[in-house]
Amino acid sequence: MSESKPNRGIPSQRGLLIRLIGIIGLLMTTMMVMRYHIANHPPSEFNEHLSPLPAPNDPDQTVETGLYVHNIYAFEADKKIFDADGWIWLKYSKALNDYMLSQGILPANLIHFVNQVDDYDFSLDPSIDQPILMPDGRYYQKFRFSGHFYVDELDFRKFPFQTISLPVIVEIRGQRLHRDASPVQLVVDKNDSGIGAYIDVSGYETKGFSIEGATEHFMSRMGNPLADEKGSKSELRLTVHYQKALNSTFLKFILPLITVMLLTLFSPSIAPMGWEVLVGIPSTSLLTLIFLQQTYQSSIPDFHYLTFLDSIYNLCYMVDLILFALFLWAAKIYHAAAEEDHKIVAAYIEKIDHRFQVVLTLGLIFGVVGDWWFHFL
Repeated sequence: MSESKPNRGIPSQRGLLIRLIGIIGLLMTTMMVMRYHIANHPPSEFNEHLSPLPAPNDPDQTVETGLYVHNIYAFEADKKIFDADGWIWLKYSKALNDYMLSQGILPANLIHFVNQVDDYDFSLDPSIDQPILMPDGRYYQKFRFSGHFYVDELDFRKFPFQTISLPVIVEIRGQRLHRDASPVQLVVDKNDSGIGAYIDVSGYETKGFSIEGATEHFMSRMGNPLADEKGSKSELRLTVHYQKALNSTFLKFILPLITVMLLTLFSPSIAPMGWEVLVGIPSTSLLTLIFLQQTYQSSIPDFHYLTFLDSIYNLCYMVDLILFALFLWAAKIYHAAAEEDHKIVAAYIEKIDHRFQVVLTLGLIFGVVGDWWFHFL
């Protein structure tokens, strides 16, 4: 009878352990299913189609348009708006100028800022009183614009390391100025278009700009039964590209998260006798994580997908939940044991805690790497 079982003196808490494992397994399965559905969210069926601009075939009905964005400021990611000002200019034929004069059409009536919002304080002021006749026989008119603009496509899947693009979109109004004329055609002045010195947005690094012309095809004939096809407009799109600043992003978003999780993952090293402290660490960490996540989520829009940082927080929540269950189980068996068996039980708990510490640390690292691969590669 001198032989003893390996777990001699350790009370059985198999029922509690099975319940805890079942609850954690159910939560993890639910999270994985929900993340799968979010990742496979179908694209919208109502996106309008863009195609390249056709080559102009009638010089008299061609309007060459250029855009210079001098300043971008007051960007609000949560509202998806920003302010911009700059210049836009038009070059068009003498025939088109004569027709506009005969019909009382101003050059400003040819253009419309598509993503401009809040008409009450939008301004489009001509820099010169009358169009200038250029040596090539065309007329030139320049305008100063200033206003609020809306950005429809903000991709925050890589947040907080995302790249954003802020566009200023201008369309040519009136595809056909009179019955016998061909549609007004847009040509983009890429040589002189560009961005100015005050283009930087706080918290981002300016990566450059792109400018292109496109034809936007609508999904409706706009109620016109005589239309042969659905409506379309010629557009000029100048887009400024920004990358989130790496150093400030790491210090603001990543370092606090790493600090909280390091403290949490070191908690299994505390002796089982300090179970009052142990049980409180995961719940405190969980509340801290919720506060940190709500803080950054209040500054970005609501999305139908999870950002990279959201995925990391989900992993951290699961680590906290598993550690809370582990410490709860350890406290139960420690107090259920006889006093003379506390040393044996404590050694057993420390061995289990160490295994969980290693497994959870590796699991969190592999989870972060997997999320990085999913979002960035």
